[in-house]
This record gives sequence, structure tokens and C-alpha cells, in this order.
Amino acid sequence: MRRDVIVLSTSRQKSGVGSDHGSAKRPRLDPTKLANGSTPLRSTPETSGLLDPNSSDHVVALTQLREQVSSLQKQLSLKDQQLLAKDKQIAELKAHMSSDERNAREKMQAEKKKHSEVVQDLMVGTLC
Repeated sequence: MRRDVIVLSTSRQKSGVGSDHGSAKRPRLDPTKLANGSTPLRSTPETSGLLDPNSSDHVVALTQLREQVSSLQKQLSLKDQQLLAKDKQIAELKAHMSSDERNAREKMQAEKKKHSEVVQDLMVGTLC
């Protein structure tokens, strides 16, 4: 029977119901408070480096990533300028090619007309 009482009191402690004596759990410690209960002042770079040795690694990594982003943005800007220059060159070449084709057609039409006139003159000359 005594065993039941012990089990019963243990289950009461776990559930927190009807426990007359203090809780068996230790209070949670607040990481933002010091051991004496006061909150720390803002940390300076010197003290934050002492408290968290990995923070400088994060700063270095962040700096490297920022430099990489800056470098990639410069590369992107350069590539955009190159693409715009090539698009401009393509447009100029197409305009030049179109002009050449138009001139060739006009020349061909003029030669065709001249040829027709020569043939006409020869026919008139042979008929006479």
C-alpha cells in the first residue's frame, strides 16, 4: 500500500496537481540576464569578440559575400553593356544589308530596263 502512495505522489509531482511542497523543477535561466539578475549593457566590439569567438567569422563571411555580390553586379553591368553594344551593331549591320539589297534591286531593275531597250533597238534595227 505504501508503494501506491509513493507512485501517487510522484504522479502528482509530474502533473503539478496538489503538490504542497515546492516544485522539483529548477527555474529557467534567462540568457539576457546576468547571474546577479541585472541585464548587461550593450556589448562593445571588444566584449562581443570575447563572448562569441565565432562572430568575427560571420563578419568575414558577410564581408566576402558582399564583395562577391558587388563583383557579380559589376560583371552583370558589363555584360549588359556588351549586349547593348552587340544589339546596336546587329541593328547597324541589318540596316546596311537592307540598304545594299535595295541598291542591288534598283541596279538590277535599271540593267533590266537598259537590256530591254537594247533588245528593242536591235529588233527595230533588224526590221528596217
